[in-house]
Amino acid sequence: MYPFRVFISHASEDRRIATAHLFMPLLTPHSAEKAWVHQEIGYALGISIPVLPIAIGILPLAMLSRIQAISVSSDLSNLREEIEQADTEALIMPTRSQTELDRLGVTTQVAEFSEDRARTLVKFAKEIRVPARVRQRAIFSSFSLPVEPPTHQIWNSIELAQPRSERFRALLRDERCVLGQHALTAGCSLILTPFVDFASVGHQVHRTQLQLLQRFLLTLPKEAAKVAFSRGPFLGSLTLVGDSFGAKALPPQPGAEYRQTLFSHHGPTVLRWLYDFDEELHDCLRLDGIADQESRDYAVAEIEKRLRELPIG
Repeated sequence: MYPFRVFISHASEDRRIATAHLFMPLLTPHSAEKAWVHQEIGYALGISIPVLPIAIGILPLAMLSRIQAISVSSDLSNLREEIEQADTEALIMPTRSQTELDRLGVTTQVAEFSEDRARTLVKFAKEIRVPARVRQRAIFSSFSLPVEPPTHQIWNSIELAQPRSERFRALLRDERCVLGQHALTAGCSLILTPFVDFASVGHQVHRTQLQLLQRFLLTLPKEAAKVAFSRGPFLGSLTLVGDSFGAKALPPQPGAEYRQTLFSHHGPTVLRWLYDFDEELHDCLRLDGIADQESRDYAVAEIEKRLRELPIG
């Protein structure tokens, strides 16, 4: 089971509730009289964060008439037992029947253009102070971008039909660097679809991005990277940094940039994306008959094979 992030409220109002997987207010006869307690519970319910109150010594029925609660003795002697009996996973994990927009609400924003996507991705990734595992479903991934300055000639080698400004190149470089810093410390899991038709961008773009991706993978210890190839159609991009936030976008037109990327900090939704990603990764590796610990070397070999197949010059 993936470790859940629980926000326990006990002293004052705090809007970090939005990023929690589960909100657990501690309720006592004293705290039940505080306005901010009612506000926080209402806020969590309003943005679809699961609420599991812990009522200590008394159950404030008026407040919790529609919410499942744990009732514990004043000395907390049965706290562990009561929490273990609660079905927290069923409470936390959102059902697939709910649409994402039903759940996300104010914890979501949309980056209309690729520049906005890169800027927002960098901002959110930098806000995570402890290195976190990077999960990404993409054609080549952010790790196929150069780390060289935006004026370096290598950027010309991956140019698409619409030339990127120097400012946009700098944002993409920042994306590559900040995600790389997380991955080098905490590892990465990638689902890639790199063996696509290169006609829309030219074989040189294809070659350069594969070389950059291969170079990055070789900088990681083999046990730090899980890399799978999706053999079906590209389903769109997904980026997760730990379980703090996620970013989703539909597949772009061939040779075009991403549009309308959905970013979310909504804890239960990001966790669902993470679970689904790990399941998809496992299925892709299983279909290719590759073990997790061998997947990085397998990916490097497959990329090398593809590079030998591409035209030269």
